[in-house]
Amino acid sequence: MNNNDTTILGLIYWPIVFMFCLNYMNPSAFEKGVIQPVSQGQTQAEIKAKQEAYGLARLAKLQEIEDAEADCRQRSYTIVGKGSPTEEKHTFSFTRDGNKATCIEYFSTSDRFGEGENFLGYGNKSRNKGQRFAQDYTF
Repeated sequence: MNNNDTTILGLIYWPIVFMFCLNYMNPSAFEKGVIQPVSQGQTQAEIKAKQEAYGLARLAKLQEIEDAEADCRQRSYTIVGKGSPTEEKHTFSFTRDGNKATCIEYFSTSDRFGEGENFLGYGNKSRNKGQRFAQDYTF
């Protein structure tokens, strides 16, 4: 073998070794017909779907808050016996702080005057005022 033969073998041998090494390091580069799509970000349909989902979740949360407040306020009641000289009032307050809300019961006893169905309450003689925790809500 003279010098020209090794040059020709080198021209044939090294490209084959080079292609073999490339294929070994990244085999998917040699697969024909495979085109990797370039990420365009979110499509308009995906953005719209996310916005709708967020809007529906927000409406559901607002409805849940409204239902909790209605539940708390509907608890108010008054205890009065027929012919009783006193009445006991229980009112409920709804207080919201971020994703939490609290229902607090306020109660008081007051004297009454009058006859039959026409009992009237007045606040000057109110007594036994107080409050207590009724329920916690989490949204």
